[in-house]
Amino acid sequence: MSSSASMSTARGIFALVCCIGLIAVAAGALLEMRRARRGDSILPPRQLRLRLISSLIWAITLGSLAYGVLFLWPERGDLVQARRFLGVISGAMMLIVIGLFLLAYDIWLVGQARRLQQAHLERNKSELARAEIERVRQERHPEIESPPGSPMDGAAS
Repeated sequence: MSSSASMSTARGIFALVCCIGLIAVAAGALLEMRRARRGDSILPPRQLRLRLISSLIWAITLGSLAYGVLFLWPERGDLVQARRFLGVISGAMMLIVIGLFLLAYDIWLVGQARRLQQAHLERNKSELARAEIERVRQERHPEIESPPGSPMDGAAS
């Protein structure tokens, strides 16, 4: 096999991987949109928009890389084609940087939402524990009145 043929095969495989990635990104975005329309999405609307914009950027990036490698690969000495190729690949690299920034921001938002969810869960657990302690106390010593505002007090409910 000649060097040119192996290079062409490698470019084809790279473009194929880019196209598979493009399909995966598009499928993920469509599933997120479908989930949001049904009302099953756990993402707030702002983060959903961020993810859809991010998926669009990744789709354009992967499509540009596949197009550049398959159709704009320059032959030796063809400076015009080399400039076109370099322009497309440079643009794709800038989009990769933007996509990575959006990915980092999305991960930060997910972490922030997770911390809020954990705090809410801890607060609920402590309230349930207090209510259970008060219920057990009332069962063992019914003559002891529960403090005002406690879950066993009729005014709290």
